[in-house]
Order: sequence, then C-alpha cells, then structure tokens
Amino acid sequence: MSDYEDEPGAGEFDDEPKCIFNEGLGICYSPSIKPTHPPLRPGAKPCRANAKKPAAVLCEAFYCHKDTYIADLLDTALSHVQEKRNGPNELDFKIVTNTVQRNFDIIWNAGRGEKGMLNTAEGYKDMLRQCTGNIDLCIEEYDTTPELSEEQIQENDFITKLTTDYRCQDQKCSSPQCFVDTAGTHVNLTLLHLCICAAAMAANAPNVDMEHPPLDKAPFKASDGNEVDIALLASRRLGQEQQRNAPNVYVNLSGFGDLIHQAHAPLQPLPNATLNNASSQPSSQPSLCPKLSLTDFREKYGLSYTILCKLEAADITSPHGLRFLSPTELREEVHLTLGEQCDVLDALERWTKGMD
Repeated sequence: MSDYEDEPGAGEFDDEPKCIFNEGLGICYSPSIKPTHPPLRPGAKPCRANAKKPAAVLCEAFYCHKDTYIADLLDTALSHVQEKRNGPNELDFKIVTNTVQRNFDIIWNAGRGEKGMLNTAEGYKDMLRQCTGNIDLCIEEYDTTPELSEEQIQENDFITKLTTDYRCQDQKCSSPQCFVDTAGTHVNLTLLHLCICAAAMAANAPNVDMEHPPLDKAPFKASDGNEVDIALLASRRLGQEQQRNAPNVYVNLSGFGDLIHQAHAPLQPLPNATLNNASSQPSSQPSLCPKLSLTDFREKYGLSYTILCKLEAADITSPHGLRFLSPTELREEVHLTLGEQCDVLDALERWTKGMD
C-alpha cells in the first residue's frame, strides 16, 4: 500500500522498550472513515454537487508504540477502515521528503481541543507531543471524478469544433460565435445552441452535421429582433426583478429650508468674554515625562541589575524608548524573561503616571 522501505527510521524500532501509555500497550488509536458517496447504480440519478456526505463510521481501535514510524501507523489505520469504505479507488500514500503524498485526508484529535492534519513528519511529531494515551484518527476519502461516457466525450469534442468553426468575422456582430441562416440573419450561438447541436451530432440525428444545425429546435428559430441574445435577456429580466423588489426609501426633509437659511446667515462676532475664556483654558495635550536615565529609572523603581544590563545591551538609553517596544520584541530582542517583562512594564506604567 505504501512506498517507504527506503525512508529513514523504517524498521529501527524492532526491539524498542515498552511504551509509557496504557500500561505498556502503546497509544490507543480509534480510527474512523468518512466515506464518499457510493458508486451509482445503473440508471440512477447523480447526487447534487452540495449533497451531504455519509456520516463517519467508527472502526476497531488498535494500539501502536509511540516510536512507530508514520508509514507503519498509516498502513495499520488504513487496514482497519478498509471494510467501511465506499470509494472505488484504493487508499494509497507514499512519503517523499518527510511529506505524506496521499489520496485521502487524515485528521488527528488528541482531546482538549488539540487536533491537526497528519500529512508531514513534523505533524506526526506534534501529534505525539500532544498525546495523553488516546488519539482519534478520522480518514476522509476524496470524491472521485466520474468518468465521462463516450457520448459525452464526443459532445465535448463537437462543442470545441463548433466554437472554432463558427467564429464570427463580422465586426458589427456582438457575438463571438454566429450561425448565418439562408436569409443572412446572424443567430448568436450561446452555450445552449452549442450543446443542442453537439448532442444531435453525437446521437447521429438525421440531416445534422457541422454545416447543418438542428434548425427545428427553438433556440435556432428566428426571433423578432428584441430577444436575440439569451444571456442579455436573462440579465435584463434579473435587473428588472431586483428593481421591482427593492425597498422604498423615504427621506424626511422637514426643517431643511431653515437649515439652509442658517447656513447662509452672516457670521456674528464672538463676544470678548468668550474669547478670553477660550484663550485661558489649558491645552488638553498631555505633557511628556521628563528625561530619565536607565540607572536612575532602575534605582527609582527597584529593578534588578540584570534587567539594566539587558536594556543597555539593546542600546536602550531611557525609559522613553520602552514605550515603543512590544512584548514580543522585549522577549526576543531584549531577551527579558516573563517576570522581568512584568517588572519593566509595571515600572514604566508608574513612571508614566508620575508615581513613585
């Protein structure tokens, strides 16, 4: 089922010690299969594109050592869900450069909200790190693309040929493909026309070929000139329907005239008392704290000497610069521990508010 014999780690845990989970039995995996839609019976209608897939089916659980290679784990899981599948194709995978190339999805769930995709060696290691002894594995089959019948293949070939042969050369025509009848009238070839013509030729209808389309069909019949383009007609009808169903909007303009008169009224000078009061009000812009060195900042708020050394090593000269650093930068660039960050941020807040 898989190609992994030459992968690193295969077969190197033959004499591994007992696993720490489940009294030495190993990790308990509970596999389930979320099958695709079963193959259609002859004459049955195909499912809708948005049809709900069958519910997941729980299969028999199994145990594996925590040091089991990822390919061995996948082989075991696939063998346990094989009987519950609906898809016609075999579930298969191979491992290339620590990546699982497969024709299915496998999702692990270790409980406590820890879950992920099992598609790389790193993802497998992450699953084992989150493991507490029990892991759910949900395998989801990919939908298989139905094979086209010979008649459908012929219809697609005819549509391609019709699109090329009936390309309109008249610059005044609005359609890229046209059929010109005996009276010289252009019939715009939409996708509906092409499908009707291709289906008739694929069914070997009499008197129908590339030069003689089925003129008895409704789309090929002459119109009154107002409904030549079916797509344009549909878009116009949709616009009319949307306009008809649009809600009515009422605007209350009472008092609008008084508002216009007030806008055009001459400006009145402010009294002197108002000007004096406005000029005497203090500015709302807060003042900056006075400049302070790191040494004084450390002594004033009781910071450790280690914090001072780390700040000076990062070329920080005053607490003013600390306001522009994020917790991530304090941790990764300044190398402050979590407790040191708390002390620095607490001191910075008290210094900003003028508290000792």
